[in-house]
Amino acid sequence: MVGNGKRHRLTLHVEGRGACSARAATDAVSARATERAAPALPSDFEKLGTCQLRGDVSRQLLVQHVCDSLCSEALLHEDSLEVAALVGATMRHGGVEDAALGARLPMPGRDTTANLDLHVSHTIEHGPVKLAFGTLSVAVPGAHIVTSVSALRVHCLLGEHSYSLSAHLTPMGPRAHSECHQQRGGECVAVRKLPRMAPGARAQPGTLSHRNHRLDCQETHSQNVLVGARMPVAEQEFCTHELLSRKVARISTRSKSDGRTVHTVFFR
Repeated sequence: MVGNGKRHRLTLHVEGRGACSARAATDAVSARATERAAPALPSDFEKLGTCQLRGDVSRQLLVQHVCDSLCSEALLHEDSLEVAALVGATMRHGGVEDAALGARLPMPGRDTTANLDLHVSHTIEHGPVKLAFGTLSVAVPGAHIVTSVSALRVHCLLGEHSYSLSAHLTPMGPRAHSECHQQRGGECVAVRKLPRMAPGARAQPGTLSHRNHRLDCQETHSQNVLVGARMPVAEQEFCTHELLSRKVARISTRSKSDGRTVHTVFFR
C-alpha cells in the first residue's frame, strides 16, 4: 500500500450502532454506494484516533495496526477484541475481489461530508466482515478528485450491533500533506508537486494552531494556483473552502477565462 520508507500518520475513525439502527445503517451504506443523495444515519458513538508509523506499510500491516489500536484503546468497548479477531480472520481467509470501475464507498463520521469517500480498488469479505481498500476521493462539481492517500474501510456486523471503521495514511512532514489537481470539465489531473513554498511562507515545525494551519494551507494553495497551474491573479474568479472531515479539507480556485478549476486537498 505504502512503500517509500517515510513516516506516516494513521488516522483511525470508528463508529457503532445498536440493534435498533444496525440494519438501517447497513442499508444506508449500500444505498450511498450507488446514490450519493441517500442520507447517512447518525451513529450511537464514534471515536477518532491517530498514531505515527515508520517504514513500509502494506495492506496487511495497516489492518494489523487498526486491530492493535482497537484492542489497546478499547475503541469498540467490550466488542473490541472480538471485532479485531473477525477482521484478522477476514484478512487470512476472505475472498479478494476487484471493485467495479468507479466504485466508491462513504467514509464514516458525523463531521464527514458526503463529498469525501473511498475510491475502491478491491474488497475482501468473510463472514460478517467486509474490508474495502483504495484511496480517498473528493467529489467536486462535475468530477471526482482521486488522491494518492491510501485508505481502508471496514464494516462489521456483530450480533445486533453494526460497526464501521475507516483508516487513512498520510505522509508526515513540517506541513500538512497536500495534493493539487486541475479540473477541466469532468476530468481532474494532478498538478506537479512544487519543491518548496514561496519566499516568506511559514515553515514552522510541529503542530500548527488552527489559525496558522489555515494560513499555511491558503499560502500553499495560492502557490499551486500561481506557479503549479500558472493561473494569473487577474484570471482568478473566486476561492472556495470546504471542510470535508475533521482531518481533510479542500480549497478551490476557478479561472475566469478558460473554465479551469484548481483544487488543493489538505490532510491534517
